[in-house]
Amino acid sequence: MRAKIGLVLVGMLAAAVWITAPAASNANGAPDPAFDTGCGCHGSASTAVTVALTGPEAYEAGTSYDLTLRVTGGPMPLPVASQNTGGFAIKVNVGKFVPGSGQQLKNDGFGLTHTTQGNDQRTWSFAWNAPAQATDAAVFTFWGNAVNGDTTSQGDQWNTGKLTVPALTTNATQNATAPPAKDDTPSLPALAGIGVLVAVAVWSRRRG
Repeated sequence: MRAKIGLVLVGMLAAAVWITAPAASNANGAPDPAFDTGCGCHGSASTAVTVALTGPEAYEAGTSYDLTLRVTGGPMPLPVASQNTGGFAIKVNVGKFVPGSGQQLKNDGFGLTHTTQGNDQRTWSFAWNAPAQATDAAVFTFWGNAVNGDTTSQGDQWNTGKLTVPALTTNATQNATAPPAKDDTPSLPALAGIGVLVAVAVWSRRRG
């Protein structure tokens, strides 16, 4: 009987750890559902938090761009042992991310999030490699989380944002064919006609 009670207690403890661990600031990065629904384990989205992505106004095919994701607002970090202050998740429909320090790729490079070392801040810089063909606009959807570092979801706040970057299309230069130069030299028939007129005029004067 005691053994069964012990197993039940262990199971309850494991379940409690599993439930609270994601809320502790997701040290291992945003879970897969966060790339669609946001940081749900930290409560609902809050307008007290602003998430902004700095990137190009337009992109060229095959070009690499530096991006910066910044979270502002939200709770101030508490003076506790944990240094966690924030986290992020970002996805894009074209191109691939290149992670920076404290970051990791998700979804074959179409997604990016922080690592254990990358959630001690609220600003992250990374690169994005544009696709080889600049056809579709690049749509970046992102989420940023501001946590107070108390290892629970209480008091944490997050929000989401979106940035659309159009593709630069290069139109082929049309080399217009220049019209042939106008030749002002009189043609032979024109010269012959002038000669006839001159001869008639001379003959008429002599007769007169």
